[in-house]
Amino acid sequence: MNEKQIFESLYRDDAQTKLDSSKRDLKFGVKKAFKKYYDVEYGINPTIQVQVQYNAHDNFDDFFKSHNDEAKYFLEYFKSAKFIQSPKKISIDGVESIHYSISYDKELNDTIYRVRSRAYIIPNGETLYQITLNDSEKRDCTKTYDSIVKTIRLSKNHP
Repeated sequence: MNEKQIFESLYRDDAQTKLDSSKRDLKFGVKKAFKKYYDVEYGINPTIQVQVQYNAHDNFDDFFKSHNDEAKYFLEYFKSAKFIQSPKKISIDGVESIHYSISYDKELNDTIYRVRSRAYIIPNGETLYQITLNDSEKRDCTKTYDSIVKTIRLSKNHP
């Protein structure tokens, strides 16, 4: 997919998921993934994942601590993982949010690839949005991903 197709697929009506905002329905989240290549022959397939989950935190400090701890757990789980950018507070569409980037090794077909993963976590009442952008040095999508992140907007009608 080229950059224009990625943008179009992110904002098409059929790519949006309507959710019942009850805690039960959001407990495990809803995930939508967009892959750059559908006929991958080698390497890491750059992917954008949008996940919607229940937000159990009443304040941003608790929200930040929880997701900071989760990011650190990822480093413990994947021994090769390292922070490119440790968790920090940022603003997305005027909402206090979290951003961090991690790189880690992944073996595919007897070859080890260095994956880069950016996470943006945005609280919105009892809902949170986690947007994860994955690529690798060989399939660098930094320019496209930077453009996409700048377009993130929260619906003003959403609770």
